[in-house]
Amino acid sequence: MDRSLFLLRCSTVVVAFAVFSQVAAAQTFGSSRGGLYQDDSVGFLKVAGGCTASGVDIQPDKKIVAVGTQISDGDNRIVAVRFGSDGSLDPSFGDKRRDARAGFAVLSPGRNSRAESIAIDLQSGAILVVGNVDSAKGPSAFVVRLTESGAIDASFQNDGILIHQFESQIDAGGGFGTQPTWATDITVDGRGNVLIAGRTGYPRNHDAFISKFSGDGELLWSQKHGTGGFDDGANTMSVRRKEPPYKIYTTGFSTITNMIKAFDSEGATQIGQSSLGFCVRSFGISYDPSTDRVLCAGNMGRDMIVRVMSSRPEVIPEIEYSNPFKAQQIDSYCRGIRHLNNGRAAVVGHGRPYDATDNRDRRFQFALYEPDASLVTSDMPKFGGPAAALDVAAHSNSLIVISGRVLTDQTSTDSGEFRMGFVAYDGDGTMVGRPWTFMPDE
Repeated sequence: MDRSLFLLRCSTVVVAFAVFSQVAAAQTFGSSRGGLYQDDSVGFLKVAGGCTASGVDIQPDKKIVAVGTQISDGDNRIVAVRFGSDGSLDPSFGDKRRDARAGFAVLSPGRNSRAESIAIDLQSGAILVVGNVDSAKGPSAFVVRLTESGAIDASFQNDGILIHQFESQIDAGGGFGTQPTWATDITVDGRGNVLIAGRTGYPRNHDAFISKFSGDGELLWSQKHGTGGFDDGANTMSVRRKEPPYKIYTTGFSTITNMIKAFDSEGATQIGQSSLGFCVRSFGISYDPSTDRVLCAGNMGRDMIVRVMSSRPEVIPEIEYSNPFKAQQIDSYCRGIRHLNNGRAAVVGHGRPYDATDNRDRRFQFALYEPDASLVTSDMPKFGGPAAALDVAAHSNSLIVISGRVLTDQTSTDSGEFRMGFVAYDGDGTMVGRPWTFMPDE
């Protein structure tokens, strides 16, 4: 081959990779759960306002607790809401001493706050909300703890609110300072400790992190991990509570692929890095104690994929999960996965039919699988407006709940107001009641 032609091709590959890296970074830097911001993946570039349900969990009594961000006149507030298992608003929830109404509570962790996820401590009944806020030090993660009744728990950190920035591991001459930090997920281990994951650093130069706190909010340890020279972040995590060994699994993104890592209870890396494959983005991970395996879900291009992994975790190639929406939908984005106690796995996301001319028929996607990867059932519930699923929760073997956002009061093809959107299924994948939406103050 002519040397000049060879050099030209090499430079073309380098430029293409650089452009891809910048585009990938732009697409992934921001709320992984689809907060109210520019988000091409759900097809809407401008948002007039409204509220989205970015996280959901289920209490032992089967009451459903969700959290989201409400935007009104350019201002943000965090809204936590509780429903009965039938979707009816629970009037006993909410702190009446603060800015709250029957059934929901308004949280104010700081300026430009955005909710990302929610977790319930099964031992104490406490409800923990994680998100991001502009603090005095810059972008920071926050955790708010609520009592089971929805009141802010003042015994947790500073009046119930914890503000966290990852401490830099490089001494710039003035000591080890902190750096911008964004959280995307939260969970509680079997001992009441709180774990959050996300990314830290600067745009186009950030890494995934995981931090562990005691039940009172004391920082126990933080670990940063990533791929040198790339932008990395953790989207979600799952805890293997069986001891020994105790493991924490995280999954997220690197510039050109996804990454899966495992840590022990003290933050030591158990698995350096594993992956679902090149150009994959993963948004869900769930440990199944019945099989001692990990399920990881995400997207390859615009195709939803689910892969089963050993507890190491390494892909088990002989087990294949089919995508029931592949022949029906385009833009089939996966956004979450949870195991039931019997080993079944609920996978959620959103997409639009092939015959749709725009995003106005975008719907939730729900698939339920057996432990052997066979499909139990699948569904694409309709809300009467474009909808995007953002999270899923499961209770024992009897209740599955999906949360997200539904576009209403659409002012144009790319702008409108969102409402919290929910749909519930039983353990066999049969819809419970009908899909419902919620907007605070209505």
